[in-house]
Amino acid sequence: MTTTMTHKFRRLVAFAAVLALLSVSAPARATDPLVAAVVLENRSGVELKVSNLKYTDGDGKEITLEGSWKLQPKSNGYLINDGKKIYASKIVFDLTTDDGTTKGWLVSAKQLDKDGDFASNFSADNLASHRKLLGKPQGALKPVVALKPAGPDPIALANAEAEVTRLEGQLRKASGDILGAELAEALAVAAYNNTDPGSGARFLASVAVAATRQELSRAVSTHRSAESALQAATTRLNAIKYSSDR
Repeated sequence: MTTTMTHKFRRLVAFAAVLALLSVSAPARATDPLVAAVVLENRSGVELKVSNLKYTDGDGKEITLEGSWKLQPKSNGYLINDGKKIYASKIVFDLTTDDGTTKGWLVSAKQLDKDGDFASNFSADNLASHRKLLGKPQGALKPVVALKPAGPDPIALANAEAEVTRLEGQLRKASGDILGAELAEALAVAAYNNTDPGSGARFLASVAVAATRQELSRAVSTHRSAESALQAATTRLNAIKYSSDR
């Protein structure tokens, strides 16, 4: 019988891993049917404040959000309102830095990142355009290295952890079934040995021994399958859990 170490991972993170696939463009009009969770990333090198944000949802309805969102340099995360992710095909917002405020920045979901998110990245070039619109000196801007992903998608992580927990339970049950089958086999063999050769009782006892051995074989096979599935699920969990470290 195989003993398997129990794996427990209980950690949810606030942000999902994102890749920079879109860049913010100056005010324009665009329409695209792609709708996904909005991720904001600040690559400009300065603190940004996003306000007066309007987004277009999957029904084509434009919705205005109250309040503002501050983005520190090299930070990224989902656009959250009332504790929920915002799903949109495009967003329009005002942008404020220490230089001032520019209005009507538009980002459309023309391509999704590897996690299926609508990633919007404000770059050093966008900051230069922002300063130019304000008539400010652009300064010596340098590209900002993208922040290492903040962590795995919390929903994917939770699902993977739940699957590992479920399979751990199956493996424990399979281990118990093996113990029960082994005990049943031992009792059947003992009963067989207590019968007379050639008797009807021995024949019946031999049938019982064969049945218990067949049940033991099934239990061992189930245990192996459960163990293999748990190992695969644990590998998937680790791939999600540590994806931001790669």
